Amino acid sequence: MLASSLTRGQSLKSPINTLPVVASILVLLAGVATAGEDTAGISEQPDPVFKHGYEVSGPADCGARPPQSTTRMQQNSIDYARNGGGYTRNGDMRDYLDIFGVVPPITGQGAPTFAPFPGNGVNLLARWDLPPGAYAALEFSVPQTLAASTAYEVQFVQTTFLPQNAVASMTVSECPGDFRPDIPIACKAEWDGNDGGLFTIVADDSPLPVAQTCRVTRGKTYFFNIVGAHLATPGTPTCTAASCSMGLVAKLIVP
Repeated sequence: MLASSLTRGQSLKSPINTLPVVASILVLLAGVATAGEDTAGISEQPDPVFKHGYEVSGPADCGARPPQSTTRMQQNSIDYARNGGGYTRNGDMRDYLDIFGVVPPITGQGAPTFAPFPGNGVNLLARWDLPPGAYAALEFSVPQTLAASTAYEVQFVQTTFLPQNAVASMTVSECPGDFRPDIPIACKAEWDGNDGGLFTIVADDSPLPVAQTCRVTRGKTYFFNIVGAHLATPGTPTCTAASCSMGLVAKLIVP
């Protein structure tokens, strides 16, 4: 998995070299530049960062929309349902495809493979424990190849572990930990253990009804945010136990 070789937030950019040879290299680069090309920042241009096979453009400027809960989960043990039994692995809770792109091995042993965005799509059920006050923000970038006809549904499910009086919420936003009221209603959901708790993700040129679909733009970076709280009060956990288990099903409803 290509992403395993990169640390979160790390790019493939080479370290700045202050040796005199750099000046000579920049002179050579300037000499082959086409007329009118700005070469001032050549040494500072990072290489593209790729995760699970697609280029990540980077998140939006979220300084005005900081996380509304206290702690962002980094890693977690994820249980997956599969034909013939379960499959458990340690997943990166900052990376959407490291959770929902997982294709469990047939035997239930060893490393998984990964499907491109929007993910595995075969009614994938993932379960994990989320401590009170913590949130998950799973980053993804929408590939240019996402078809207008594709529709992908994410839904909370009862796992028998989540207490009936606990509430879980999720959003799709350009910022991590963002559950604010101005997020489009089709890009957020709240689940009380019985009702609600699902939305459908599509490209912004999808022919499906706008009011019923969460629209994402090709090439942009988003976060799939999850918290054990009400949408209106994401910083106030509803789970009173040491942790509450959550279950989400992700599936393609229109390939």
